[in-house]
Amino acid sequence: MYEAEIMTTLQSKSLATDLTRQVTNMAATTSETIRKLHQKTRIISAEFSRVFEHKNNKNYQQIAPLVQSLIGHVKEFVQDYVQNPELIPHNINNSENQRQENTAEDQKPELEEMITDFRQEEPKTKEVVVNRRGKSSGVGDEVIAACDDLQKASDSGEEKLAEEKLTVLGRKFTEVVDMILLTHVKALVHALEEPKTELALRTALSALMSLDLEGSVLSHLVARSEGVRALLAVCLEARATAVRVMALRALTVVCCVSETIRQFEQAGGLEIVSDILADEKRSEAELSEAVAVLAQITAPWIKDNHSFQSLSQFLGDLVKSLTRIVKDCKSSETLLLSAAALANLTFMEPRTVWPLVEYQTAKILLSAVRRQGPKVSVFIQEQAATVIANMASVPECRKHLAENRAVVALLCFLQIRHSPFQRVPEIAAAERVQQKSAIALSRLCSDSIVAKQVVELQGVVRLVRLCKEERERNHSDGVLVACLAALRKIVSNCGTEALEKLEALELVEPRLLDSFLLYSSKQESYV
Repeated sequence: MYEAEIMTTLQSKSLATDLTRQVTNMAATTSETIRKLHQKTRIISAEFSRVFEHKNNKNYQQIAPLVQSLIGHVKEFVQDYVQNPELIPHNINNSENQRQENTAEDQKPELEEMITDFRQEEPKTKEVVVNRRGKSSGVGDEVIAACDDLQKASDSGEEKLAEEKLTVLGRKFTEVVDMILLTHVKALVHALEEPKTELALRTALSALMSLDLEGSVLSHLVARSEGVRALLAVCLEARATAVRVMALRALTVVCCVSETIRQFEQAGGLEIVSDILADEKRSEAELSEAVAVLAQITAPWIKDNHSFQSLSQFLGDLVKSLTRIVKDCKSSETLLLSAAALANLTFMEPRTVWPLVEYQTAKILLSAVRRQGPKVSVFIQEQAATVIANMASVPECRKHLAENRAVVALLCFLQIRHSPFQRVPEIAAAERVQQKSAIALSRLCSDSIVAKQVVELQGVVRLVRLCKEERERNHSDGVLVACLAALRKIVSNCGTEALEKLEALELVEPRLLDSFLLYSSKQESYV
């Protein structure tokens, strides 16, 4: 009796170990296959380009050998990546584990339950159909046929026909590459769905993140594989913080196109992220990744990503949670992500300003920026300036901002100067900080009390210098226009005395365009 129990336990451990090894091997194989796939496709793409280049230059004598080389490489590619069963991903237990499954059927129900999720047959895809004798069908056969057609057209000397067949081959080759990538991504997504071991989850997530693909390419493949829903399920169900962090990070990577963002919304992703952010017991690492997801899905620069139907439902909770995180976070990276998420929310949903006022977010954000000290990141300052500028666009918010020392903060932001030792992104961010700060001041100075405060704090001096000295604004005409607008708003409420002392009346008289042309970095005619 005891011997049977011991044997069952040992066999169970062996199966679990083998399953983990299968997942690990699959992940490593997938990453390596994708890397080699990219190397091959770059070579073949370069050959396509050379053929078309010689054709356009009418170097017909050079085309025939190039076509021959191209066809050879394409057929070799099909043989390696379509007809080779070892490189086609399949379910973790499809082949080697069949023997182990048969053995497991006679063991305890607990063991049966443990491996159930790893037995599901991989969803069949029409993209790359391979039998285990190494013969391909579907797209692989179509590519081979397109190669043969191109060879015949090239041998016949019919240039127009050869061009048509070359175009067909290019399209078929692109399709087969896409299908191979999709098959691998589907295999990884399938491994994410209800696994029974934490290591299996970690490995699948790691493999998905390590694929050598551009962000948009990976995103479209994940969308076609229903990967967003699978990642959200991991965020909900995984017990280990590290696994949830990995899943959130993967969501941030793949949600860089509107297609995956819409899937995220339809799967209830916003509610999941809102709940994570509201949970004060979560670690800062997990909260930071959840904030990164929110900042990504609300990013204004993503094409066709201008609204979230369910955003208004969670807006108050999101702002409340982000404000708490800004106040409590210890990491400058978390502060940057939180400020970016707040700024993005103000762009996507104008009503964000009301919970911002309710939860004193501007005051808390500016305090957090001050706590960073003199070495505060220019990117954090940029996001803070964006939040203030967008809030200042609403007249009802201006008094609230003035009472919470926003004017002082904006004047400090205007003091930012670029340095030759900074990287290009930092220099560009410094320009945006100056521009957004000047825009915010222009809006706030609609109130005469705020305008007088700017004069008293020597803000006019800095605005004039930014207008007159190109190097102070890194030759940015955007900063020039914003500063000119702020000065005109100040003059309309406080008169020209401050500008007269600085001998800078030309900045406000007679027209804005005249002042702009006088100090613009681009000596062009705007007439």
